[in-house]
Amino acid sequence: MKDRVGGLAVVEGVMMRKGDKLCTTVRKPNGKIFSKTIKHKSLTRKYPYLDIPIIRGVLNFFEFLGISIKETIWSTNESLEKDEQLGVKEAILMILLSFLIALGLFKLLPWFIASFSFEGNLLVNIADAIIKTSIFVLYLVVLGRLSDTKRLFEYHGAEHKTINAYEKKLKLTVSNIKKQSLINPRCGTTFVVLVFVLSIFFYVLIPGHFGFWNNFAIRIVLLPLIAGFSYELLIFGSKYYHYRIVQFLMAPGLWFQKLTTREPDSSQIEVAIQSLKKVT
Repeated sequence: MKDRVGGLAVVEGVMMRKGDKLCTTVRKPNGKIFSKTIKHKSLTRKYPYLDIPIIRGVLNFFEFLGISIKETIWSTNESLEKDEQLGVKEAILMILLSFLIALGLFKLLPWFIASFSFEGNLLVNIADAIIKTSIFVLYLVVLGRLSDTKRLFEYHGAEHKTINAYEKKLKLTVSNIKKQSLINPRCGTTFVVLVFVLSIFFYVLIPGHFGFWNNFAIRIVLLPLIAGFSYELLIFGSKYYHYRIVQFLMAPGLWFQKLTTREPDSSQIEVAIQSLKKVT
C-alpha cells in the first residue's frame, strides 16, 4: 500500500504522490501547465518502527494535513497574479480561520445541539454523529454551487479518474481517463465519513458527568486517535475492495464522494496526467 498513488485536488490543479515523490501541477492564468516536484519521505519510511497499525494512521493524518495546507497555499498563489498572491501573514490567517470554522461547524455545533436536545450517553453521541453528517452534507451541497469550489471538485474528479486509469494499467490519455469512475475507495471524503461513524464508539466512552466543555475538549484530544483507526479501515477497505461485503460496508463513504467530485474537462485531466507522470 505504501507505493499506491495518492492525490489531492488543489486550486486549479492536482497533487499526486507515490512513494517518496510528490508533485503538484497547476494551470496558470496564462493557460500553461506548471509542475513542482519534490522528494518527501514519510515518517514511517524514515523510521520503520513507527509503521505499525493506528500509530501510522495518526502520523499519516498530521502529515497529510500539513502537505494539504502547504500545497493548497502554493497552488492558490500560482493561480493568482503576483500582486494578488498570499503572503505569510495572509496564509497563516487563512489556515487559522479555516481551522476555527471547521472546529465550530463540525465539532462544537453538533455536540451543542445533541447534548442539549437528547439524554443518555449513547443517544447523544448517535445524534451528534447524525447532526455532524447532516451539516457536512449541507456544507458540501452549498459549496458545490460556488463556481470556485465547483472547479475544485472537477479537479478532484480528474484526480480520481486518472489514478483509476493508472491502476488499471491503461495508457494515460484523456479519452481513456474520461471513461473511468469518479469514485476511488482511498478518497479523503470516505475517510471523513469513517471518522464520523467511529467517533460514536469512542465518544460514548466519555462519562456524561464530565460536563459540556470538558467533554468537548476530550473529543478534540481523541480526534487523532480516531483518525488513526479510520486510516486503517480505509486502507483495509481499499485493499480488499474486490469483495462484495467490503464494497457494501464502504458504500456510504463512497456515496459521499458524489458530493465532492464533478466530471472534469479535458484541460483538467491534462493537468492530472502531468502530475501523475511526474511521480511514476
